[in-house]
Amino acid sequence: NKIFDLRRRSSIIIVSHNMAQISRMCDRAIVLFSAGEMINYKDVSTGIRDYLNIFKFDKSQIISNKGYMIQDLRVNSSMMNGHNVVNYKNDLEIEFVLKGACLTSGLELVITIQTQSSQVVAGSSTKTQDIKIKDENPISSVTVSFKKLLLSPGMYNISVTVRDYDSAEILAWNFCAISFEVLGSFYSGAPVQLFGDWQINKKKVGVC
Repeated sequence: NKIFDLRRRSSIIIVSHNMAQISRMCDRAIVLFSAGEMINYKDVSTGIRDYLNIFKFDKSQIISNKGYMIQDLRVNSSMMNGHNVVNYKNDLEIEFVLKGACLTSGLELVITIQTQSSQVVAGSSTKTQDIKIKDENPISSVTVSFKKLLLSPGMYNISVTVRDYDSAEILAWNFCAISFEVLGSFYSGAPVQLFGDWQINKKKVGVC
């Protein structure tokens, strides 16, 4: 919490190999490579991806299969310092355009949220909600809203996947296609906050 308070008033340099920590706490990154090369990244997620590539971490950014594509992905939020920002416990609304080929009996849409180190911390699927998207439009506009976002303050990425509802074949995938920052007044080592129904009862103590 003290670190997030200091961030509002000053610049902080954090040296760490913990990418989950870096992704939540930093808005710039400097990567020192083994050959002594040092690169300054304005985009933390790009810096983290390059750092992880040192260890042969490699993922495709975009997959388009059988004519299906995800386009114009965006977060409906305010902007600060050139990126999307959402206040802690506010709603998160995501929009994108789905270009289809009308080849299946139905589609499953999946949204995942990752830290900048690509750790998945939350997800939502139409299939787990028993929603089968009709594959009958060549172009569809998709909007999904998540109420009272409980992600801890920090930077996150959004990935979108389109699957065949029956076979689960991936038809389109945009990995870490857009980033956003959750703003809040605290820092937590856990990316997701749980709100519990806390009950504190006075315990009777026997007298000897």
